[in-house]
Amino acid sequence: MSRAILGRIAALLVVTVVGLYYILFDAIGLKITNQPFTIHAVLPAAGGIYSDASVTYRGVEVGKVTAVHLYPGRVVVDMAIRNGEKIPQNVDANVKELTAAAEQYMDLVPAPGPSLTADTTTSDGPYLTRGYTIPQDRTSIPVSIGTLLATVNSLVSSLNPSDLNTLSHALAQGLQGAGDDLRSIIVDGSTLLEALQSATPGTISLIDDGNTVLNTFNQTAGDFADFSHNLNLLSAQVAQSNTDLIKLLQNGAAVSNTANQQLQQYAQPTIGLLADLGDLSNLSFQREPAFRALFQVLPLFATDIASTSTNGQIRFELTFNYNHTVCPYTSTMAEPNSLVAVADLTLNCGVQAPDLLQRGADKAPAPQG
Repeated sequence: MSRAILGRIAALLVVTVVGLYYILFDAIGLKITNQPFTIHAVLPAAGGIYSDASVTYRGVEVGKVTAVHLYPGRVVVDMAIRNGEKIPQNVDANVKELTAAAEQYMDLVPAPGPSLTADTTTSDGPYLTRGYTIPQDRTSIPVSIGTLLATVNSLVSSLNPSDLNTLSHALAQGLQGAGDDLRSIIVDGSTLLEALQSATPGTISLIDDGNTVLNTFNQTAGDFADFSHNLNLLSAQVAQSNTDLIKLLQNGAAVSNTANQQLQQYAQPTIGLLADLGDLSNLSFQREPAFRALFQVLPLFATDIASTSTNGQIRFELTFNYNHTVCPYTSTMAEPNSLVAVADLTLNCGVQAPDLLQRGADKAPAPQG
């Protein structure tokens, strides 16, 4: 066998392997690893869903419908979800239609809840796992085309053609020449809608804050009721005392005039008194150390006075010595007006009385040498 034939056989084998891979894994969807997991949804009716229909989560395809089981009063749909897809368990399963030609698919939509936020694609879990069943109260099916057409037919049949003609004629006359105004209304409505959408976060915050305010008001409703009741009592009392209030205001005007005359009469003495008080304040500021020492001594003085009081009465006795000095010195002192040549530095006080703070010449510093 020549090399050319071997090369053609090898190329044929490569093409065959690639074709089989495409047919098995892409066209048929055969999975050897990462097998999809199956979940179930209970529907009140089939709603046109069929096997091999798409399963989407937030508009993105995540699997296929593998089987539809019919039971009395309910339909169970098996869905194969691709391995690795994280879909929260709090989802609603809704049968939707791509077009009016009844191309149904199963749409998984997150249910409102505290675990789902507007700026995230999935919640924090728990996620759908193999064998999980979405209950019937969280599923829905679309209205069939036949039911919709029958309802529309009933509505149209209930209308009176003459009334409808009159309405159409009136609308035509009323809207004649109003195209620009209608266009402005539509454009302004679109602008308003965009503004409202952009203000959605602020509106949500306002609603939350309003809820807090209402809760606070609800908690303090009793206080507001008491305040209203007391205000009602005050208003009634004011109404009863209206005459007295008028007299009070009239007397107040007379008192105000009298006080004004008194102030004018005593204006200069009052100014002088204020000036003297200012001088006294300045003097007190200048004598601040002396005042501080006085107030430091006052508690001690008060303590001594309290120790000498009996039954709220203070008794004391003063004895004046006219003949002798407080401290008799050991030698005769010279008269104050007499002249001495040499001072006697030996004079001292023989009485030990520390409270008298005695001093004598013997306490003076001795001369040098």
